[in-house]
Formats: sequence, structure tokens, C-alpha cells
Amino acid sequence: MPSPPSRFLAALDSWLAGPVPEPIIAILIPVIELIDGNQLKPALDQCGKLLKKWPRLYLLHAIKANLLHLLDRREDVLSIFHQFNSPGHPANSDSDYLHFISLPLLAQGQYEELLSVYEKAVSTITTQNQHLVLNVFLTLGEIGQLKDQQQVGLKLHKAFPNECRYLVWTLLSMILQSNSSQVSSTQGSILVSMAHRFLQTFLDKKANQLKYMNGSQFGSDSDQSWFEGPNQFWVVVKVLEVVGQWQPSDNSRKIIGDGKLKYPPSLFTKEHYSPQLALENDQASKDLNMASDKNFTHSSTQSLSSKAPPALSIKCRRPQVSDHACSVREDYFEIFDTVLGQEMRTKYLGLELMWRERGVDWANADGLKEIINRMKKRLINGDRNWHTMITINKCLVNLLQIDESGIEEVNLVDELYSVLDKEQTTQKNTERGYCLARADLRCRPRELTASSSRFEISTLSASLDDVLADYFHQFGGKTCCFDDMSQYLKLLTVEEADSLFIKLKQMDEAFIRSGSSSCSETSLIQHINYAKVCRVIRSVPANNQTTEAITMLQEYFKYLPLGNSLPETALQPADDMAILAVEALIQDWQDSEGKAGSLYIAAYILERCLAKSAHRYHARSLLIRLYRLLGNAPRFLSHFLNFGIKKIQHDTLSHLALDRCSMFFSNVWVPVNGADASDCLPTNVSHLINGAVSIYEPIEADTSRWIYNSYLNGNYIQVEDLNLFKHQIAFSLERKILTMEKIRLQLFEKISSTYIKKVNFENGTFTRENKTLICDLDEITRNLMQILENCHLAIDNRDFTVLPNHQPRKNLGPMHQTSLGPILGSNWLWIMGTTYARVLLPESAFSDHPSRSHPDFFSECTREEVCLHQYSEILSSVLKCTEDDELSSYSQHIVGFFERWVNEVRALVKPCEKDTEPPSKLLPYQLLAIIHVTYEGFCLFELVLQRLSNVTCKVKKNNTIIKSLTKIKSQILLKITELDLSIQRIYNLSHEDNQEDNEKKIPNQTKTRSFCLFASHTSEINLLSFENELKNELTNGTEIANDKEHDDNVGLEGYLKQVFKEQMCTLTNLNKLIKQILI
Repeated sequence: MPSPPSRFLAALDSWLAGPVPEPIIAILIPVIELIDGNQLKPALDQCGKLLKKWPRLYLLHAIKANLLHLLDRREDVLSIFHQFNSPGHPANSDSDYLHFISLPLLAQGQYEELLSVYEKAVSTITTQNQHLVLNVFLTLGEIGQLKDQQQVGLKLHKAFPNECRYLVWTLLSMILQSNSSQVSSTQGSILVSMAHRFLQTFLDKKANQLKYMNGSQFGSDSDQSWFEGPNQFWVVVKVLEVVGQWQPSDNSRKIIGDGKLKYPPSLFTKEHYSPQLALENDQASKDLNMASDKNFTHSSTQSLSSKAPPALSIKCRRPQVSDHACSVREDYFEIFDTVLGQEMRTKYLGLELMWRERGVDWANADGLKEIINRMKKRLINGDRNWHTMITINKCLVNLLQIDESGIEEVNLVDELYSVLDKEQTTQKNTERGYCLARADLRCRPRELTASSSRFEISTLSASLDDVLADYFHQFGGKTCCFDDMSQYLKLLTVEEADSLFIKLKQMDEAFIRSGSSSCSETSLIQHINYAKVCRVIRSVPANNQTTEAITMLQEYFKYLPLGNSLPETALQPADDMAILAVEALIQDWQDSEGKAGSLYIAAYILERCLAKSAHRYHARSLLIRLYRLLGNAPRFLSHFLNFGIKKIQHDTLSHLALDRCSMFFSNVWVPVNGADASDCLPTNVSHLINGAVSIYEPIEADTSRWIYNSYLNGNYIQVEDLNLFKHQIAFSLERKILTMEKIRLQLFEKISSTYIKKVNFENGTFTRENKTLICDLDEITRNLMQILENCHLAIDNRDFTVLPNHQPRKNLGPMHQTSLGPILGSNWLWIMGTTYARVLLPESAFSDHPSRSHPDFFSECTREEVCLHQYSEILSSVLKCTEDDELSSYSQHIVGFFERWVNEVRALVKPCEKDTEPPSKLLPYQLLAIIHVTYEGFCLFELVLQRLSNVTCKVKKNNTIIKSLTKIKSQILLKITELDLSIQRIYNLSHEDNQEDNEKKIPNQTKTRSFCLFASHTSEINLLSFENELKNELTNGTEIANDKEHDDNVGLEGYLKQVFKEQMCTLTNLNKLIKQILI
């Protein structure tokens, strides 16, 4: 029995603590005692008995509705609501009833009914129902109904004008609405105008309060304490930021405003702080002076003097900006430059960064120079904060765009960086910021429009390659070296890249001559950074990638003994060398037009790496991607489970394994540490998809609760952050992609269950009922509509940096190279969504995507997905067909869809029977994709046929279509039979060749590889060259992770045999879907 949610119990406790008449408490005590004892069903029965005696006790009806919700009787909850929802019913004037009936409606997501309740609750606001209306406001914020929340806030403010928090809450709801992409230009203009006027009202109220207060009275009322923390101050400057930034799409429309804010200067002075804040800031000033006297290093937020406002203000008037916006921006900077504003920036880093960001964007030439001067003073006083340097560089680039004389300022700043860098070098400090800031200063102009030559800063004393070489000379022995340099390496010109390579090579040779390159961890880090930088900036010939991989692998084994004494949970220092070797092999596969041998050896190297560094997530994420390419479902699923992704991480990381994972639908178990299938809990992609999709609703519910509490606690900054987070979760691109994959899996499950009731594992050890997914077509259609709704607004939260990228800068990175097709985006969502919606919702009209005619519209889809989309259009046309000739033409196209894929597989098999190289250099996943699209096409066909055959929708036209589809179904099944025979032939060829190798027992020096359809002869030679170069390391010794119980898997040869076996297992498991159709 589920326990009552804390919200319901809290509401009961709060109600009992209030002024409740004794007779009503006496009536409800028996029910409340049963609820406290978690006896929900007896409590519900007791409610029924009591309601027979007191049917007009509406609060009791609401409590009954809560109990029904807890017992999962949703329809009964709605029946109680509708019973009393008629206009003029006395229950609608009972605030207790309204409050308690809203709880189950909120929990069930019945927002329309909830808003109906709230509309009645706030129709009249008095001190008696103030608490109820306050809860209405908070709940509306919780569920994201910001417009309704703003209106309730205004009503609260008008009813209780002396409570400033209601005015602040109203301002906050306006701020949140202005950030919404769903607010039109006209609505937004009105909104920001209202916010500006209400801000003036708020400051007027604060000024009036302070006028009649003295210091001893301060803080006696929590609502009257002025800016005890950053939240109220943040609301003031945030409103100004929103108004100052607002640019309506209709330029002719002006924002209606009141001009500059009017407030007494004393409002932002020290005498009106709360005593606590004044005490803290006095102590902070003393600590700051002491730190300066002792030359202590302090952060950027501690180096701002708070004794007096700066002499010069930040100028921000520009010709292209309206007078009203300029006035608002001036108010923004003036308030930040008051004593209180400086104290807030000193104490709270977020406010300091907020001021800097707007200063960079809004300031004119004079204002930018003032910001630069303030930041330079910080650097001179010992500030080493990287953000301070970035702020200077951003200001300089903006200054160059509006004032050509800014080049002088650029030279001065670069000289300052250089001097500070030399000082920290002589003092043997390890501050990297100054040297990196010089590189950043040279790169930022290159990111702007290349049409203006003045953006290229050519007067600086050192070029970009000189600065980067200097940085490597100082910090090449630090693990962060490459990560610091990587973003700037991409912006080097060809000449600069060649020059940098020569300089680094000279450094490396000098390093070797000095004897510092002995086998130590410091020399290893230096060598790794050198190898990474050189790989990015120079172009390696296509035929040299294997050689480079062998060199990196030799270095890996050379430095591997450095980690012998480390605990098992530690990471090996040499792992990056193995990863560099793998990236070279991936590039070799790309350059060799699809030869798969390099991928097999790359996967083997990563397995060896993980055997010693089990927590090296870079290696594991790469391995997941490689096994997907190689069509090895057991291994990529196993590694993904071992990746240990938790809750919200699914939104950023699940794309590594779960994008397009429906092609692995039939693989229902994961071997762990070599365990047999019968020893494992069944796990497949359906479980993983369900687990990933299920994390979103609890996260949204938790975030809503945090928003509710943040309002109550006055954490207004947190309210904005949480609303943004909730918006990113609600519109998550990965969430929609996972839901789409779930729909595809559910359709497979539905059609599969039509043909077979049990799934037999290959080894025959056990069977299980096919209950992987429960297919609910109504749920599928709801999910489809959610996907298609605002899919163009989807927010991409995916983390693509989890895969290491040291590929040459002109090449695609490993994330793109190891994808099962183009990277998915919003266009893919629309294409796949409409592919299914045309079949599942034939009565709905779907307008073409606005970009449908664009030549790159299908660039996010594979050829199989494009073909499936076109196929669904044909099926949709069949459902609307009225002419026999058209129906015959469509039928031919449907059969042609299956014939295309059968012919491709047949063409792949025939050369293999003659022991020649396949004409199409397909990777295993590409064959799986062909089987997958064939099965998916049949599922859509079968779904159409089942729907038309439904008795409730049989009409004369449908009978004609059914006869036609039934006739071509036999032709489709013949094509699928051919596909099944071709796949079976692939499996038999592999099995026969493995048997032949085992019988011959060829000596090592002439041994051939186990047959694999996708490893061509050239690729096998590459594998042999690896073994010949590193024979002892690759063929003996360390067992591979996940295979420790299998002696025949030790070394490269045993590993390949096992991988090929698992590959064929994945293929045959997927082909079982085809066999189910034919049985």
C-alpha cells in the first residue's frame, strides 16, 4: 500500500494547526487517525460513512478525492471534481475544499481542471483565504503556468499592498515569462513595460519604508529588511537587464516606459543595510586590505574596493539603441556602481559575472575602455582569475569593431599579459592564465566575420604559434596542457600550424638530448601532450595512420610499467597513448573507404586498456561506439551498463549507445564477465530505453518542488535557474529521440507478439514470455504527438566532449566517425515522427516541414531512414486511395521497397561464396540496418493491415484495399524468405570457415584470420602487421575485460574469434524477427 504523499499530509497538518471549528475536527478525527496510520482503504470507507451524515461537508469530499488518488482510482477523483464544479455551487466558495481538491488534480496532471479550481479560488481575495491564494500562486509557478501566476501575483499585490514579497513575486513571474520562447513580440513589449513600471513601484515602497526607519529598527520585520542577501537586489537588476535587452521583432514598436528610475541615492548606501550584512561586509573589507598588504592572491570578486563608487561610470549610449533602452542600461550600471552594488558584486560571484557580461555587450567605446581599465587594475593587484582576462579580451574585440583606435589598447593589454607572465615565471609560479590570455587575444578576432581585415590583429609582438609554443614550453609537463591549447589549435593558419610543429619538434628533440625523457611520469605527460598537439595540427598521409598507431602503441607498452604499483581502481598514466593509437586506427578506417580491420584491432586495444584502467571513461565510451559499428550488441550493451550512467546523465550521455539502438532490438541478454546467458538477468535495449526515458518525469517533479520551496524561502535567483533547468528537461532533444526509439521498439513488440509468444535463446537453456514491452497504441500516439509538437524548439543537452578528439583539425572527430549514420537532430525527429504518424494517425493532416524543400533536409538521416519515410508516404496514400490503378501502382512500390534491400544482401553474399572480396565494404551495423529497415517496413505494413481489418472500421473502400494488401503480402513474404536465406548463408560461411581454421591448426607465422564477411583481405593483412610488430604484447599476457573466464580469448587471435562469434550471434538474433514472420 503506498504511503500518503508528504504534500497531502503537510496540508492536513497545516489545516489542523489553523483556526478550525471544534465540531468539524471532531467529525474528521476518525479519518485523520486512519490516514496517519497509513490505512487508506479503511479511511476511504470511513469517509463514505461520514458523508452520508454530512453530505455538505465539502472538505470531506476533497479528502476522499485525495484518498482515491492514493489508491490509483483516477476516474473517481475526476467524478468528485465534476460533481461540484458547476457554476454557483457552494463548494466553490469553500477555501478548504478548493485547496484540498487541487492536490490530487495537480498530482494527476489535470491542469485544465486545476486552473478551473484556481480561477474560483482567486476570484475574491481576503485575509481568510490568503494562504490558499498564496498556494495557488506557488503551484502555478511549479507547473509552469507563468501568465496565470503573474495575474494571481498582481491580485495578491493589490489585496495586500504592504507586503513587498508579492510585488517581488510578480516581477519574478514577468522575468520568467520574458525568457520564454513562446512569448510573442507584442506580448513581450507589454510585459517588459509593465515590469519596468512595477520596479519603480517597488523602489518607491522601499524608499518610503526607509524614510520612516532608523538603524535600530532594521531587521525587525523580515519583509522590511533591505537586501539582506543577493535575491532582492538581483530582482532589481534582472528586471533592468530584461528591459534593456528587449528587442521586439517589430522595430517600429517602442517599449512604453517611464524613463530613468527615480529613487533616493540613500536607498543603496551602507546605512540602510541590515546589521548582519553590514557586519559581514566590514569584516570582508578588513580581510581584503590585510590580503593586499601581504600580497596574497585573491579572486576577482575580492579585489573590488567598496569604499566609494568609481570615478567614471560605464557609458552605454549607442546610436542604434533606443533612448529608453539606453536609460535603462544606465540605471543598471549606476545601481551596480553604488556602494551596495559593489558590496554585492564583491560578495556574490554570480552578480559580478552578470555585471561583466552586460558590460561587454552594452558598453560603448568609452564604457569598454573603463571596464578594461578596471580589469587591468585587478590584474596588477594580483588577480589571477581567468574570467577577468577573458572579460578584457571580449571588451577589446568589441572595442575594435566600433573604434579603430582600440588597437593601441590591444597592444597595451598584450604587453601587460607578457610582463605578468614573465614575473610569474621568474617567481616559479604555475599560473597558466597570462600566457593563455595572449593566445585567446589573438584568436577572438578570427572568430568574427572574416570580411573585415581590421579584426586581424597584426601589430602584436608575437604570432599565435609563438605564443602557443611558449605555453607548451612552460606547461607541456602538465596534464591540462592539451585541453588548454585545443580550442586555439583549430584557429591556426596552415603556415602557423607548420611553424608550431617545427618548434615543438625542436623542443622534443632538445628534451630527448637533455636526458629528461627517461621513463618517468613527467616525461610521459610531456610526450603525450606533444603527440596530441602534433596529431591535431599536422596532416598524416592516409597510408601512414597504421604506422602512427603502431608507434603510439609501442609508447603505451613502454610506459605501462609506470602504473604497476598503482591500486586496481587507479588510472594508468599511459592510457592516452593507447587512445591515440585507437584514433589513428579509426582514421585509417575512414581513409581506407570502409576497411573494417582497423576497427577490430582498435577495439582490442581498448579492451586491453580497460583491463588495467577499468574507470577510464574515455576508453569505455569509445569502445561502446566501436562495438556498435561492429554490430556486437552483447559487448556494447555490457560496456554501457558498466559505464554507470545515473539519472540526469542519461540526457547528456545516453546518445553514446542508445541513438538508433532499435536495430539491436532482438538481443535480449548481456554477458557479464564471460557469464553464460542462463546466469544473467535478461537485459536488452528495451530495458535501457525504458530506464533512460523514465528519468525525466521524476526530475521534473523534483524540480517543481524545488521551485515551490525557493519562492517560499526567497531564493529568487534559484527560481530562475530551476525554471531554466526544467525548460531544458521538458524540451530535451535526447528525451524526444529516446521516446522515438521507444515507439519503434513498441511497434516491433506488438507485431512480434502477433507471430510468436515466446523467445528462445540461442543456447536453448531457457525460455521466457515475451513481455519486454507492453504496447499501448494510445500511449504511442500521445508520445508521437509530443515528439512532433514543437520539435523545432528541442534543446540539445548532449555532451559530445565525452569522446576524446585528437584527430587532425580538418577531419571529423570520433563522435561523428563512430556514429551509426549522421548525428541526430530536430529534422530527424520530424522525419521519423511523421513516418510513424502517417500510419498510426492516418486521419490527421500533417503539413510539410518548412525546410522540406531544402537540399540538406534529410542530412540527419541514413539512406534506410529516408527510404522508410518515403515508404510510409506510400502506405499513407494507400489508405486514402480510391482508384484501382493508383492502388496497383502503390502496391508495386511497396513490394519494391522490400525487393531493394533483399537485392543488396544478395549482392553482398554472392562474392563471398566465390571467396572474393565483397563489392560493398559494409560494416556489420550496416547489414543490421538493412534487416532492421526491412522488419520495420513490414511492421508498418502489418499495422495498416490490422487496422483496416478491424471490424469497427470496415467499409467498402477498406475491403478493396484489404484485398490488395493481402495479395501483395504474399509477395512481401517471398522477398523476406530470400532475405532470410541470404542471412543464413552469411552465418554458414562464417561457421564453416571457423571450423576449417580450428582443424588445420596453422603455425603462427602463416596463420590466417577467422573469416568475417566485413574484414577484407587488406584489413586482415593490417591485423597481421600489428601482430608482427608487437607480437609479444598483443598475442600473450593480459586477459581482456569481460572475458577473463575464457582461456581461448587471451591474445589477439582468441579475441577476434570471440568477437566474430558474438557478431554472428547479434546477426542471427536480429534475423529471428524475420523468421517469426515466416513461421
